Amino acid sequence: VGKPSRIPFSDAPSRARRILQRGDTIISTVRTYLRAVWFVADDVSDLVASTGFAVLSPREGVVPEYLGLTLQSDPFINRVTANSIGIAYPAIAETRLGTFHVAIPPDAREQQAIVKQVEDETAALSTWIERTQREIDLIREYRTRLITDEVTGKVDVRGLAPAETPLDEEQIDEGIDDDEMLGDDEPELVEEAADADE
Repeated sequence: VGKPSRIPFSDAPSRARRILQRGDTIISTVRTYLRAVWFVADDVSDLVASTGFAVLSPREGVVPEYLGLTLQSDPFINRVTANSIGIAYPAIAETRLGTFHVAIPPDAREQQAIVKQVEDETAALSTWIERTQREIDLIREYRTRLITDEVTGKVDVRGLAPAETPLDEEQIDEGIDDDEMLGDDEPELVEEAADADE
């Protein structure tokens, strides 16, 4: 989920009418299947949402983080998508979006426990995503630098070997027999497993 762009309030277009507060969740009312949903987790005073987004604020007794997770869930997104109108840019009215019911435990402690469970379960995944994104950024930076060095002549690529030639159709059709693919040990393991079943 991306973060909103920042511009001076004085430069905001007239359609930007809603000032965001901590605990709000904004969801795009256009092409909602793209999951343009963002939970405002920090104290803010300079963010506004345009009319292209619905701003949903938790009522009393609703844990904001729980509402944010619920609005990002498959059941909710699928329902919004199913009720959107249009082909190229399916959209849904904010008033229609506000009529959808969501399941919320009446006990705030239970809501907080669910949020904590989700955070614990996804912590490792979030770390992995951040690490992978850093690696992607570094690879892109390296690629850009390498192209620049080649174009400016800082790196001489005339002596580099060409990429390995891919297999032609005849080589692909020849294939590899099953025994070679499985390896010598695999058939014995299968036979042992069969004996154990008997």
